[in-house]
Amino acid sequence: MKKFFTLVAAALTSLGAFAQAHCEWTAAQLPTTEFATVDDAVAAGYQTMWGYPQYLGMPAQNLIENDNIVVSLPLDYSYVSVGNSKYSGASEYAYKIIMGMNNSTRDGIDPLYFYEGVVNNDYVRSAGTSDQGNTINDAVIKIEVKSTNYGKVTLKYNRGGNNAAMYVVDQTANEGQGMMVLQTVTRCPDENIQTHTASFGVEPSHTYYIMASEKGSVELYGIEYDECTDDDYTLMASEENSTDLWTAAQLPTTVFATADEAVAAGYQTLWGYPQYLGMPAQNLVESENVVVSLPLDYSYISTGNSKYSGYTDYAYKLIMGMNNSTRSGIDPLYFYEGVVNNDYIRSAGTSDQGNTINDAVVKVEVPSTSTYGRVILNYNRGGNNSAMYVVDQTANSGQGKMVLQTVTRCPDDYVKTHTSIFNVEPGHTYYVMASEKGSVELYAIGFCATTSEKYAAVGGTSGIENVNVSNVTKVADNKVYSIDGRYVGNTTDNLSKGLYIMNGKKFVVK
Repeated sequence: MKKFFTLVAAALTSLGAFAQAHCEWTAAQLPTTEFATVDDAVAAGYQTMWGYPQYLGMPAQNLIENDNIVVSLPLDYSYVSVGNSKYSGASEYAYKIIMGMNNSTRDGIDPLYFYEGVVNNDYVRSAGTSDQGNTINDAVIKIEVKSTNYGKVTLKYNRGGNNAAMYVVDQTANEGQGMMVLQTVTRCPDENIQTHTASFGVEPSHTYYIMASEKGSVELYGIEYDECTDDDYTLMASEENSTDLWTAAQLPTTVFATADEAVAAGYQTLWGYPQYLGMPAQNLVESENVVVSLPLDYSYISTGNSKYSGYTDYAYKLIMGMNNSTRSGIDPLYFYEGVVNNDYIRSAGTSDQGNTINDAVVKVEVPSTSTYGRVILNYNRGGNNSAMYVVDQTANSGQGKMVLQTVTRCPDDYVKTHTSIFNVEPGHTYYVMASEKGSVELYAIGFCATTSEKYAAVGGTSGIENVNVSNVTKVADNKVYSIDGRYVGNTTDNLSKGLYIMNGKKFVVK
């Protein structure tokens, strides 16, 4: 077992030595067929639970290790299971990494205070006690960015029809407490289960932890890493992967010749120049799935900077920025449209018509009659540090919940479009804002419902087919175990309400 993972790490290290820093781990690197017996699993280096080879614990180890990044399982023993045949990924992989937390609800968890091996490891759910006497924990993923370049991490996972959330914490961001980088909630209807995808930016020399909600023992299928110098770094919101889409191509396709022409078209102008405009509050996308709007008059539109990505694609772009002088200083959780703290929004200037032109804030409203879905953002600020923030304003009364804090940077000689992906819930309203550090240019925002086939266009299957999963099972002994691995007898009579395991199968006593 150890030799297998050493070979994988060596192969990835060789990959990182070339021009491309792209690397990935997928569940295909776990055993490709189910072990026939417990002895087979133990001989391969796993711990087993309840005397069955489909419930395993994998020792702490590196999943990816090269000069750019180390992705690891920092805790013994991480839970590996065949998962549930109902979920996406069931036919692609024999085993998957299982992730979950002890809190009984997604909203209750506070992974900011998780520190590996020090305190609050009780946030990590114990799957049970192994037959070898060790505790098997649901997995936590650790990411250490060794590269000197900024990059992007993409997660592929699922929990079928149950609510599930993925959390990412930047443990390097603040002294004594991490910074939440990603809180993304997903759900697929039972009849339309697909792989979920989320992506976020990572910084050089930072350490991140990835955790999953208790609501659903999330199955992890893959982790990808790309530096902004990689061809794979750019993932555009497009008609192929979005059911609803706005792009900067829907702004004027050529620069107005004069300020008078811009004003006649309904824009405000700054400093008497047609390349600096303010666009009235309006809907960018309006459908039964989602409403994407500019809620504030007048949102700043400009030709942008020729140095940045997107310059040749669009005549004008939406310009986004906040008043805080540093990314770390901003607190967009307290932003309320038209009520308080609009001073967080940077004023680009006073228009020639006497109105204030503000940097753009984008509002995303998912009707309660809609479905869960995914939002893709395409943006850039060239060689300057920039961050995109997304706040779920519906999550908590009186204060929003940060869904995304993603920091991005491209070297000056290699500017590319940045992409972030997060999930949205029906009946919720989100605000998308950008850091002051760099007047971020927004090129596109796409929404895709989990019910659409287009949802699989991002983060779908890896092309692995016809994996032979053994159907060999242990002879039934009718022993009953609690979900935490305690033997409770060989009959279901007089059991308390809860989840139990018998003959390798979970069942519920109501």
